[in-house]
Amino acid sequence: EHKGAPKQHAASIAHFFLIAFLVIIQTKSIVFDCRSQTITQELLQDSIASKDSNGFFHGISDDVWFHQRHIAQNRKKYKTPDNPSENMETPSRWYQNNWEPNLACVGEEMIGNMGDGHKWVCDPHRVEELSLERSAKGQSKCLVYSIGSAGQFDFEESVQEHMPSCEIHVFDHIDHISSRPSHLNISFHSWGLKPSYRTPFSAINESLPRFYRKFMSRSLKSPNFKTIHEIRRELGHESRPIDIFKIDCEGCEWFTYLDWIPLDIRQVQIEVHNAPPVAIPFFEAFHNANFAIFHKEANVMGPRGDCFEYSFIKMAPSFFGRELLKKKDSIS
Repeated sequence: EHKGAPKQHAASIAHFFLIAFLVIIQTKSIVFDCRSQTITQELLQDSIASKDSNGFFHGISDDVWFHQRHIAQNRKKYKTPDNPSENMETPSRWYQNNWEPNLACVGEEMIGNMGDGHKWVCDPHRVEELSLERSAKGQSKCLVYSIGSAGQFDFEESVQEHMPSCEIHVFDHIDHISSRPSHLNISFHSWGLKPSYRTPFSAINESLPRFYRKFMSRSLKSPNFKTIHEIRRELGHESRPIDIFKIDCEGCEWFTYLDWIPLDIRQVQIEVHNAPPVAIPFFEAFHNANFAIFHKEANVMGPRGDCFEYSFIKMAPSFFGRELLKKKDSIS
């Protein structure tokens, strides 16, 4: 009886030390896991993709991202660079030959119903994540501008579903508020969009159908039309970034783009109508403002296929190699 006691005591001590050892290992494992998660987050935030996209893209390896960079920096803008206006008299052919996507957004999603009216948004879940992160820091949440509605609200419904923290503002010079679904939490403004600058209307009008010419001439005289600067000032949004700027305004893009492309806009979803000569400086302005094209599709609902859908996302100058060029210029 007494002879077995020392063995039992020794076994108890060994058992105690085994448990203590396992607890220590588990604790260190948890600490290491927490540290590794912190390090992983820091690496994600410090990745080339994150820097090139102003913090939007993360979790993409540098090797994959360098390939994205290479595509963006080497993609031709025009099929015939020496004659970029070639085939402009046939808009469907001009768009088919020029300005192709130069960025692959793996998480792009169709926002809105199938058919006419939907747009493609890059990583809506990331838009929502960043919105919540900003809100937690006491900063402004996601802001969505939807220019042109024609009483159709499926895009805004889909935004609310995918990005519920976003503040949504819809603009149309015709009051369609009665068509808004009762469950939709949006602000509707009976304002159309007009330019703040003098536009060479004759050059644009010559290549636009009569419907667009009449629409734009009316917008300059109507009190229901405002510039984007007047709109932001009236709504108190002058210091806020616009996360999604969806615009389908039946041709007003050609008259107003110089006002809104320079703003702090993160993504632009736009339908362009016909191909007036101003389409060349229009797309060049996007490119010079560091916007990448991640989606393009023809809207074949029209009789001639003259309308195309484009989706852009704002990148840092480094994505296009412009940061390096500036440094070289300053050295020389």
